[in-house]
Amino acid sequence: MKKSSVLKLCIRYICFFAGLFVIAVGVAFSRRGGLGTSPVSCIPAVLEYVTPWTMGEITIAMHVLFILLQIIILRREYEPVQLLQLPVAFIFGAFTDVANAFIDASFPLGNYAVCMLYTLAG
Repeated sequence: MKKSSVLKLCIRYICFFAGLFVIAVGVAFSRRGGLGTSPVSCIPAVLEYVTPWTMGEITIAMHVLFILLQIIILRREYEPVQLLQLPVAFIFGAFTDVANAFIDASFPLGNYAVCMLYTLAG
């Protein structure tokens, strides 16, 4: 590979992982606000309170389940390259836990207006 194409690939990966982290921070802000989350984050946010697992761990489990269902539904049309979704699921779950820990420690709960701001930030 050319040096310029390697550099472009590195920049793309950095942007991808930065985007994943920004999404995880948005999920953490929505959860911290306590006024509602996105449909995909709703299940992990609720199960976090009734299981010993963290929101990130439940997010990982849920995404792995989605990938398995995708394999079952698509059968022969499922391409093995799509298994690269698995490491992304684990990374996003880890980012979610890191973002939740940071947001919980850095942004105290306040009145309803503050909670609305947190939810809007999400």
